[in-house]
Amino acid sequence: MIWSGTFKTPVNFVWGAPCSGKSTFVLENASWGDLIIDLDRIIQSIGKFQDHEKSDSIMPFAFDVRDLLINKIIQSGYHGGISWIVACAPRREQREKILKAGAQSIFMDKTINDCKKNLRADTNRKTNIQLYDKVIDQWFKDFEK
Repeated sequence: MIWSGTFKTPVNFVWGAPCSGKSTFVLENASWGDLIIDLDRIIQSIGKFQDHEKSDSIMPFAFDVRDLLINKIIQSGYHGGISWIVACAPRREQREKILKAGAQSIFMDKTINDCKKNLRADTNRKTNIQLYDKVIDQWFKDFEK
């Protein structure tokens, strides 16, 4: 994450706990031509994974792609529509860098119970419920207001 500077075009930063509805919110609110930077979608596009699956070996590549896109928006903007950055970002320092660059914050303010209910309703994550329960628990443990 080597971001420095300010966004030259509109950027919405959608963040919150896993299974809080970030990606769904963006897909429901983005317009044709908007740029969506979502780590889960990047992982799917560069590896053979099911929705929301990850492997430790692919993560450095996915982070590099995400950072490249964010740096490109900072350097020259995106002129095809609005840019959307989707991230969990439980720690304040993770959010501050994007917000200081001028992104609009959209926090998916959900409770741990809301997230676990969404998890159980998501047919794409049925095989990983125990893993995602732990990921959700960890996010709420790490969350800094």
